[in-house]
Amino acid sequence: MTRKRGKGELATPQILVPAIQFLTYKFDDADRCYGQLSSFVCRGELHRIPIDANSLQIFQDLKQSMSVEASHVLSERIAQKTASAIIQGYLGFYISCATSHACDWYKECAEVARANCRHLSRTPEEWALLKAQNMIRGCRHYVQSWLQSVCDNRSYRPAKANNQVLLDPSWRPPLLLLMAPFTSLPSGEKQGWNRGDERMGEVVQSWVADKYEHAILHQVEHLARAEQFNALRIADANTTELASDSTSNRPPLSPSANVLPGRELRRKKTQEKYRVWQTEFRKLKKAFPGHSDVWYSKKIAMRQPEKKPSSETVRKHMKKAGRR
Repeated sequence: MTRKRGKGELATPQILVPAIQFLTYKFDDADRCYGQLSSFVCRGELHRIPIDANSLQIFQDLKQSMSVEASHVLSERIAQKTASAIIQGYLGFYISCATSHACDWYKECAEVARANCRHLSRTPEEWALLKAQNMIRGCRHYVQSWLQSVCDNRSYRPAKANNQVLLDPSWRPPLLLLMAPFTSLPSGEKQGWNRGDERMGEVVQSWVADKYEHAILHQVEHLARAEQFNALRIADANTTELASDSTSNRPPLSPSANVLPGRELRRKKTQEKYRVWQTEFRKLKKAFPGHSDVWYSKKIAMRQPEKKPSSETVRKHMKKAGRR
């Protein structure tokens, strides 16, 4: 499978191209496996098609490898025994599988970046996050293909030919995608398989692609923030150890000289924290334009994984100097 590239995609140093291509191939290969399997089992549930025991066993193994929450939500939806609930259950499970593999992709990409940090103009964690974001946004058509395959009872094959995503632009979705539990409309099994118009197809496919992208990006960005703070802690420990080793065989320094290494380290950590806030501010302002600075600062403060700063502190430092 090949993916749709976004405009302005982050350039990859030539030395890292083979590694990134390999990681991307792994993600696509995994998507082909869990995408085909989940859509096949879902189609069997929806269209009353017998499913062979081997496929069921493989799917059960896949469920066990996922989080307890993802498997529990799927079981709850299947138990409702309506077509709309079944589709939503398997759709959510498919997105959970994609999220898990996207997080693995980010971790491996960050390891590659750390080993080749001299070739990067950003920190390894920040560079890996940007690559992961571009990769995920280029996979939006995967979930659209999955939805079409389930509703139309055909094989799941997201692919591209001549840089054109193979999605039917005139696809008409069944009305059950507008029924509970997708929306508050009551489920009507007889009318549910009636097809809507093409405009409805565009809306539904855009909605499901947004759901796919936002769900995965939320988890990957949360993981990246945690790794950034972890990298800072490791750097803190290494700097402290180096400072201890370098002074162990020296005569005592003056009090003012002793505090300089720690002061410099705290300054660097603070600047890195401000850069994280500034990055989050730009993303929030792009996604939710028109809000006040106080609104953005409160959102950023709530997202911090460690000791949460006050929104006023965030507001003062979330913009680069000269842009206030």
